[in-house]
Amino acid sequence: MPGNVDQGVDPELLKKRYLPLWLLCGGMLVEVISEYWQHSNNLQVAMLQIGIGIVGGTIVMLAGVLLAAKIRGIDIGSFWSAALRLAAIAVAPTAVADFLWPLRWMCLGGLVILGVQFVLYFALLGALFDLDQSDTWYCVMIIFLINLGVYFLLRWIGAR
Repeated sequence: MPGNVDQGVDPELLKKRYLPLWLLCGGMLVEVISEYWQHSNNLQVAMLQIGIGIVGGTIVMLAGVLLAAKIRGIDIGSFWSAALRLAAIAVAPTAVADFLWPLRWMCLGGLVILGVQFVLYFALLGALFDLDQSDTWYCVMIIFLINLGVYFLLRWIGAR
């Protein structure tokens, strides 16, 4: 009917809000359970470690994406929407890797898990921000360099 408009979910809203929320919440649940089971056996410690990882990962990725957006003229949307999507990207690939944890004991299993994490990281970054392949690679490289700098800075501070 001409006057009847389908009131389905807006694809942009799905990509910028609902999908990241599902990835973030689901990933956090998997991560907390995994951390509790594999390492700490203390729910508060597990939640604290996951929270620190998500906040730290999001901050580093946000710095990288903001820098790449400035240099390449990429529209990433609002700051808080970008932060939500990056938080989801910070946790989802690691949560999937936790499901693959038994593969670590197989020959090259750790490399397979790292490969799966990278593919998910790359795909989510490109899909959630509507980036073409060259912009996605650019963002990934900047984020990698910032991560490398933070790693060496923390090692330097720890050595002092």
